[in-house]
Amino acid sequence: MKRTIIEINEDKCVGCGLCASACEQGAIQMVDGKAKLMSTTYCDGLGMCLPACPVDAIKLTEKEAEEFDQDRKGFALKEGEKSKGCGSTKEMTFNVDDKPANPFSVNAAPANPFNVKENDGITLKKDEPACGCGSAHEQTFPTPGFKPNAPLNVQTNANGIAPSQLRQWPVQISLVNVDSTFFDDCNILVAADCTAYAYANFHQEFIKGKVTLIGCPKLDKMDEYIEKLTMIFKKHNINSITVARMSVPCCTGIVTGVKRAMEQSGKAIPYLERTITPDGQLK
Repeated sequence: MKRTIIEINEDKCVGCGLCASACEQGAIQMVDGKAKLMSTTYCDGLGMCLPACPVDAIKLTEKEAEEFDQDRKGFALKEGEKSKGCGSTKEMTFNVDDKPANPFSVNAAPANPFNVKENDGITLKKDEPACGCGSAHEQTFPTPGFKPNAPLNVQTNANGIAPSQLRQWPVQISLVNVDSTFFDDCNILVAADCTAYAYANFHQEFIKGKVTLIGCPKLDKMDEYIEKLTMIFKKHNINSITVARMSVPCCTGIVTGVKRAMEQSGKAIPYLERTITPDGQLK
């Protein structure tokens, strides 16, 4: 099968071992002072070893390779060594007793707090049937009084609930149309899909004033994301790109993907990267 894996240029490798330390799958080990890919089955193709290499001796390439071993079967741990794993599936619990209370009361919230009328703000294209799943039907959501450049203060409605700051639909990278007009002269947020669940004020601090795109670098095909993002960057004037990722190592893949898309588009776009921890802290 063809899939994305790493390729190491041993002539450029200086033997620092940083890539081996960054690889949570155990795919890279140091052999005779050089980094070596031990087996293609260990490489998940996310490329979190790339930013660790100081001499750019590693790249992602698409080639014939065995399927990635999700359980890293056959990876021989040294005596007494524990498998660190990716971290994205490690169970955690968080004590929230010392955290501030949610200022947006949801007790006895009305079924429709924003009094949204049927089809309000949704304009169907000519001859477009109002049917089907709707997951890929392009929509925009105008909000009365919305100011994209306003300070990031919390705006609430009469019921004390903060309104959604999402400006468009769909948001999943695989579903968006690269020709959508909402990409014209916009600021883009590319977010790992766990980030909005981990960070309580995500709408106000990240989504507000941006076109939002989400995906999972661990479970989805990053090569397809890279191809689509490259087309979006090429076709439209993008003012800025913000990447929101989780602190778990496998989330490095979404950072690598966006940077590769920018490189392939041939455009230098202002870029900001933010990291969120599983317990909701912004790093």
